[in-house]
Amino acid sequence: MDNPFPTERDQKRRYLFDAVDSVRDVVSANADKAEDLRTLPQETVDALYETGLFKLKLPTELGGAEADPVTQIEVYEAMTRIDTSAGWALIIGAGSLGLAGGFLPDQAVKHIFVDDGGPKFAGSTAPPGSAVPQEPWCS
Repeated sequence: MDNPFPTERDQKRRYLFDAVDSVRDVVSANADKAEDLRTLPQETVDALYETGLFKLKLPTELGGAEADPVTQIEVYEAMTRIDTSAGWALIIGAGSLGLAGGFLPDQAVKHIFVDDGGPKFAGSTAPPGSAVPQEPWCS
């Protein structure tokens, strides 16, 4: 599977921030429309997919950027500064795709990740477990 993302961290960061900059006009122009529609306009979604930004967390062997956590947060922040809805959609979409690519069994990955574009993916997860109140460890 071809991978357009650079492997060296600084080059990968630049590539990702350039991708954000490349969709700035489309995302910004559609921000009010997204608010009215209560969903991202198709033009915005298409622009995000075409840049590969949804592959931010996807493993490199599946054609993703597999960006480090700091870079991920900074890319999300950059998109959110343009449009909060697009930033949120990027967080959810990249996270969902990254989880699928990183944790599904190999057989499922072979079935789902069949081309360089990867699937369009959205979802939400809630980690299992329960919170238990504790005394503060500092005051």
